[in-house]
Amino acid sequence: MKYDKMKKRFIKFFKRSCKDFQDFKVGAEFEHFIIKKETMEAVNYDDYNGIKKILEDMESKGWIGVFENKNIIGLKKNNKRITLEPGGQFEFSSSPAENIKNLECQYLEFLDDILPICENYGYLLICLGYQPESGINDISWVPKKRYRFMSKYLKNKGEYAHNMMKGTASLQVAIDYKSEKDFKRKMQAAYLLSFLLSSFFDNSPFFEGGIYDKRMLRTKIWENCDDDRCGVIPGVLSDDFGFEQYAEYILNTVPIITLDREGGIRYNIKSLYKLYSPEKWNFKQFYHTFSMVFPDVRAREFIEIRFVDALKYPLNIACVAFIKNIFYNKELLNYVLNDFSEIDEIKLNMLRNKMIKTPKLNFYDNKNIFKEIKKLYNKVVEKAHDHEKKYLKYLEYYIEKEITPRDYILNMLKNNGKKNVMKNISNNNRRINEKS
Repeated sequence: MKYDKMKKRFIKFFKRSCKDFQDFKVGAEFEHFIIKKETMEAVNYDDYNGIKKILEDMESKGWIGVFENKNIIGLKKNNKRITLEPGGQFEFSSSPAENIKNLECQYLEFLDDILPICENYGYLLICLGYQPESGINDISWVPKKRYRFMSKYLKNKGEYAHNMMKGTASLQVAIDYKSEKDFKRKMQAAYLLSFLLSSFFDNSPFFEGGIYDKRMLRTKIWENCDDDRCGVIPGVLSDDFGFEQYAEYILNTVPIITLDREGGIRYNIKSLYKLYSPEKWNFKQFYHTFSMVFPDVRAREFIEIRFVDALKYPLNIACVAFIKNIFYNKELLNYVLNDFSEIDEIKLNMLRNKMIKTPKLNFYDNKNIFKEIKKLYNKVVEKAHDHEKKYLKYLEYYIEKEITPRDYILNMLKNNGKKNVMKNISNNNRRINEKS
C-alpha cells in the first residue's frame, strides 16, 4: 500500500511537469576543472587561493554564497547556479533558456565573472572528461556531508567510483516533454543516441596524468561505479516504459542520502520505498530523491541527457544546439527512433562493453560513427532555425576531419608540450579569442 502511494506521487509529479510545446526551453550544466597553469595540477578546495577563495571572490560579482557548516560550497544569481562536484569541479547551471543564443549569453557572462579570477591566480578553466594531470588521491574532497556519505557507500560498489566523483566532468543538457508518450520517446531516443554522441564528443585523452590509449574513458568509469544507479535504466527501451516504470526505478534504488523534514542529511542504504511514509514526506524530501540516481539519461520535471564529456567553448554550445534540435523536432526524433530501432536493451549494454574496450570508432553493426553523425547532422541543419545554424557549424570541423575532441588534443600533443596544449584548449584562451 505504501509503495503504491509513493509511486502515484511520482507519477503525479511527472504528469504535472508536462509542458506545451510553445513553453519548451533548454537548460545545460557545464562542468569545468580549475588547474594550475604551470603544473596542470588540480586546484583543491582548501588550497591557498583555492576553490573556496574563488567562490568568495565571485561574491563580489553579484553571486550569493551557498553555505554548509560555514563552508561556502556554491553560488547563485537569479536562476543560475554554481555548484561544486566532489573533487572541486566547477559546475555552472544555466537558467532555462528559450533559445541557444540566450543560453550562450548566460555562459559567457559566467566566463566574464570567473576568468579574471583564474587569471589573477595563475589558473586555467579547463573542459575535459577527466582531470589532465592530478591523480585521484591527490584531489581533496569538497567539504559537503553529501559527498562524504556517497564516497563511503560507492567505494565498495565499483572500481572507479571515486574516480567518477573527483576526476570526471560532463556537459548535461535538459529538455522538456509534453506528455507521457513524448517522455517515453525522448528517453528512448536519448539512450539510442547515447553511444553515438558520447563517442563523437569523447574528450578524455588523459587518465591519472598519463595518456589514455582507448576511447570513452568517462563512460568506462561510470560503467565501473554502481550498477544499481548508473548506466541503462532497466526496461527503458520496452514498449510499456513510461512514468510508472521510471517511478519504480527510483523507488527500488538505494538513495544513499535522504533528507529529514528540516533538510538535514542522513545516510540510508535501504531501498527508497522502505524508508518513508508518503503522507509525512514533504516536497523537499521527495524532490531530493531524483538526484540520487545517476543513469545516462535521468528524469525529473525535465529529461537530463548526461553522457557527454565536458567540452570547451564554443563546442559545448554547439553540442547543446545539436541535442536541442534533435529532441524538439518530431521528424528528427522519428528518424532516431526508426534508424536505431534494431538496438534493444541487450544490444545497448553489449555496445557499452564493446566500445569502451576498443580504440575503433564503430557503432553497432560496424557502422562508422562519423558517417552516422554526418547523416544526422545534415538532417539537423536542414531543420534548424537560421539563428541556430551558426552554432552547429562548430561541429563541421570534427565531422569532416573525422576526429573527436580527444583526437584533436592528442594531435596537438605531437608537436607541443602538454602545458602549452592545456593553455591552448582552456576557456581562458577561448574567451580571449572570442572577445578579440
